[in-house]
Amino acid sequence: MPRPTEKTSAGAASSGAGRVERAAVPPPKVRIPFTTAASVTRQRLMRLIPAEPPAVPGEGPDVLLLCAPAGSGKTTLLADWARQVAVLPDAETGEGRPGEESSGKPEEGAGREGAGTEGAGAVGARGRAAVAWVSLDADDNDVFRLWSALLTSLEATGAWGPGSTLHRLAPPHGPVEPGFLAAVARALEEAAAKVWLVLDDTQELHDPDALHSLGELLRITPGGPAVVLSGREEPPLALHRLRLEGRVREIPAHELTFTREEAERLLDASGVRLPPDRLGLLVDRTEGWAAGLRLAALSLPGAPDPAAVIGEFSGDDRGVTDYIVGEVVHHLPAHVRRFLLDTSVCDRLSVGLAAALSGRGDAGEILDRLERGNVLTVRLGRTGDWYRYHSLLLGCLRAELRRGDMAAWLRLHRTAARWYAGHGMPDEALEHAVASEDPDLAAELIEAHGPHQILGRGGAPLRRLLAGAPAGLTARPAVALVSSLASLLSGDRPGAEARLHALGRTPADHPQRALRVLHASIEVNRARLGGDVPAALARLDAVGTGPTGNPDIDLIALVGAGIARMWLGDHDTAERNLTDALRLADATGLDYLALVCLGNLGAVASCRSDLGGTDRRARAAVEFAASRGWEHTSTCAFPFGLLAWAAHQRLDTRAAREYASTAMSLLHDHMEAAVELSVRATDAAVAADTAGDAHSAAARMHEIWLRMDRRHSPPSLIAYSAPAVQRLALQVGETTWAVEAVQRTRMLLGPGGEWLLLRAVARAHGGRPDAARRVLRPVLNGSAPCVVATTAVHAWLLEAVLAERSGNTYRSHEAVARALEAAAPREILRPFRDAGETVRTLIARGTGRFGRHEAFATRLLTALPVPSAAPAALTASEQRLLLELPSMRTTEEIAAALHVSPNTVKTHLRGIYRKLGVRSRRDAITAARRRGLL
Repeated sequence: MPRPTEKTSAGAASSGAGRVERAAVPPPKVRIPFTTAASVTRQRLMRLIPAEPPAVPGEGPDVLLLCAPAGSGKTTLLADWARQVAVLPDAETGEGRPGEESSGKPEEGAGREGAGTEGAGAVGARGRAAVAWVSLDADDNDVFRLWSALLTSLEATGAWGPGSTLHRLAPPHGPVEPGFLAAVARALEEAAAKVWLVLDDTQELHDPDALHSLGELLRITPGGPAVVLSGREEPPLALHRLRLEGRVREIPAHELTFTREEAERLLDASGVRLPPDRLGLLVDRTEGWAAGLRLAALSLPGAPDPAAVIGEFSGDDRGVTDYIVGEVVHHLPAHVRRFLLDTSVCDRLSVGLAAALSGRGDAGEILDRLERGNVLTVRLGRTGDWYRYHSLLLGCLRAELRRGDMAAWLRLHRTAARWYAGHGMPDEALEHAVASEDPDLAAELIEAHGPHQILGRGGAPLRRLLAGAPAGLTARPAVALVSSLASLLSGDRPGAEARLHALGRTPADHPQRALRVLHASIEVNRARLGGDVPAALARLDAVGTGPTGNPDIDLIALVGAGIARMWLGDHDTAERNLTDALRLADATGLDYLALVCLGNLGAVASCRSDLGGTDRRARAAVEFAASRGWEHTSTCAFPFGLLAWAAHQRLDTRAAREYASTAMSLLHDHMEAAVELSVRATDAAVAADTAGDAHSAAARMHEIWLRMDRRHSPPSLIAYSAPAVQRLALQVGETTWAVEAVQRTRMLLGPGGEWLLLRAVARAHGGRPDAARRVLRPVLNGSAPCVVATTAVHAWLLEAVLAERSGNTYRSHEAVARALEAAAPREILRPFRDAGETVRTLIARGTGRFGRHEAFATRLLTALPVPSAAPAALTASEQRLLLELPSMRTTEEIAAALHVSPNTVKTHLRGIYRKLGVRSRRDAITAARRRGLL
């Protein structure tokens, strides 16, 4: 069939006479496309494209390469850019003129069939060059048609006058000859303006002659038009040579990804407004892919529930599927389409995994071609052999595979599960095993790898994985036990108990020792949430915690026993168990287990009243969690609570309040009872320091105290809480609560040091100091054991206050010194504040006589509040003299140092004595220290 042709009015290039034969070129083919009203101009990308070609040939890139997947917005970007930089031909003279600012919408009569073939649309204020545009298609694989379009587009820019060589060029009907290229080069040099030649959809060219002719055009472009190549993949044009010459500038595909702000503007142009969380979800779902965002925008207007539309928006959406099939998948060879389907069951693909799924030895080559061809395929790492498909492509492929071949879908999941298991990737293996609906395979992998996943990532991931598993799978003993453990560690005690009840076995009923130990360990964890911890621990000990052949189950037993023993007061064994487990967790990369061990080792330190160790280990737990993105999970409630407790004991109210607030925000309804009570008790104690309503603070502490019992409340928690409950109750006049605190301490802890301390406080408060000191004596001589070290500190401080009231200053000083001796190694400050102003006075009076604890005593004076009754104000001269009194200088030496007379010093000294209410220099120093003046 003869080609449609058109004749130019100019003569042929070779003879200068006759009419030039060219193929007919539809006007839209050589017109800058108009963008839709819903498009947005992205100035961020505009800045990546030069406004004009290099001023001097060879001094800058003259080839711009833009390769990106279908639907990335390549054409829209270049059309917007072209309108901003283009100079339009004058309709009458043909000379270049700047266009007018455009809103991005077609002007009156523009962009329609029958409109003229102008080379550019409207122009921004920086219009500097003529823009020739060619939208390539399959017909351009004919050299004659290709060059007809190229020449027509160049002519339409108006950069060549009517008599120029360009108008007389006749396109070749076959491979380009040197003579034709020479004529083209001469014609390009005649341009009256700088010219851009945009070739859009270069992926349409595959004919060798057409590609060769285009490559020759690039070779001769210096001095002529700069060329923009836009397509889905890099055209085979020997661009590597041009790169070496510095002539190529590339815009990477990822630059076309819509930012959140750009996506918001795009949706707004379509009349869609979304709340921030829904907008973020849509950007994540589409990965900023322009086509995905536009398809979503089309489905949102008029939707009764836009949030639900976004929540369900995926590759299975009809509009997305039609676009991906038509624009991305349809053009691929049949074997590549089959490859995409077979490999779509996995979120990520290595070459080996893809080969196992597809059965193809050339899997690596196919993946590389898909990535290089921008078929919505991403290489993970510049040189890695792992890949992933775009989430919408993945959803489309999965939906098609499930609809068309469910048997293949399940078979491919089985293949993936075995491949991951064989390559040391148990998390992925478990996921695919459950999805395969093969109960034997899933049970095998869950038993082998489920405990490891729980120790590495916590129980929530496996719990979610098994949520939709068939009942036949979850009823199997190993699966039921692993699932129960996952539920417990996720705080779902009812779910765990339901699975254990359905199992209908005790730990001793399992034939395999590993399952017996696992079951007994689960019972210990369940008891900590609300059961009989001593009985559960006894059952675990009866089963035996030696090696089972499964190191993960051994670790579960070790940690469960360690935490239980800590709460029961066996701190040494607990620390050994948890330290061993932490060492193994670090060595094997079990992050969740490491976090649990760090937090509970901090708790062991707190049980020993070791503030430094508590702070150090709890802080390590929080920092470790933050490095894994877990700092806002319930597992961190305990470490933050421990940090709050340590800060409270150090009298750091601000830090204690901050940590306690964070810990409280992380609690949930099914928290371990001991952890919840310790966090709530700490928060209540911290709040009492700054509470405007003292009675409400005391009532809150009393309420928490009543929830403590012997089965779920660690002895150390009871021992720390009891004095605080009693003190707050007495402060607000609730003597019934105070008496109840004494009685419950005896019931919960027995007749030990804590109970005797509270009895002594009650007698002292009742005006019976001698009886109080008699009750206190077994605590002071060590015959009554104390659960926590702070009890002894409280006891010695009470003895100091009672001795001072009886006039025994020697005994009061000795008691304060003993309190300092017990508190200094552990940096315990809180009991000194709780003991009242008398203790501060005693410390100030004894300054210089506390030996190796002198520095700690000085620290206490700084930390403890100054007595509320302030002395008469000292003058500036008296204040300067007061600072000299602790020195060994005489009155004359002080006078010389202050450059005053001895009589002046004596006058100021009398004023100091009078205002401080003392009669001697030594007493003045003591009073000044007590009042915070020194």
